Amino acid sequence: AAVGAGSLAGAMFFQLAAQLMARGVVMRRGNVQFGAVVMVTLYERIVAALVSGLIAVFGALHIFGRIYLDQAAGGGQLIKIACGLIAAIGVGGWLGFGPLVEQNILPLLSRQVVLRMLRIAGLTVLVQLPMMSVYVAIAHEFSPAMPIVDLAAASAVVMFAASVPISLAGWGVRELSAVVALGAVGMSTSGALATAIIIGAGSLLAMGVIFAISFEGKQRDVPAG
Repeated sequence: AAVGAGSLAGAMFFQLAAQLMARGVVMRRGNVQFGAVVMVTLYERIVAALVSGLIAVFGALHIFGRIYLDQAAGGGQLIKIACGLIAAIGVGGWLGFGPLVEQNILPLLSRQVVLRMLRIAGLTVLVQLPMMSVYVAIAHEFSPAMPIVDLAAASAVVMFAASVPISLAGWGVRELSAVVALGAVGMSTSGALATAIIIGAGSLLAMGVIFAISFEGKQRDVPAG
């Protein structure tokens, strides 16, 4: 129920904040502290972002042939800002929580943890594949002559762009990235835009159905009185 509520809220409003609020409300009924909900959600989003980003990189390389930062368009400044943020967060985190990390986290880094991380990454890939298949299937309906590999590569880029929490449930970013990525492999602007809109509306419908089913099941599991 928590996953269903979080997914529906994330599909309707700002993704991360909405997911946290919805999951927090549902999990509170199970006596789960909000801090644990935050940690689980952030852990999930970080792993998903890393996996989705890696797939998107291969997709972009397949479409465009190379990936680079244009110095004239602010690429150098972006690198400086990113390095500065990483340094500030790393040093600040170590100064503030270094002893705590060394005492509680480092002993947990073992072979078992690595295998568990690989398993979670594999499950994340399995989650990404159905959505990519939907992108490819819908885009192929609009452009039957397009190679499936090209559509899959473009879909990977669109999926990653839409997952970045900078918009309202990915709306706008998903459509713009679909026009750019799918257009790069030869798809028409109207077809790419229609594909993105159908995906967005279908996601809302699917999340609503999942939430309704899970919430009904949860209500039956709650003891009376």
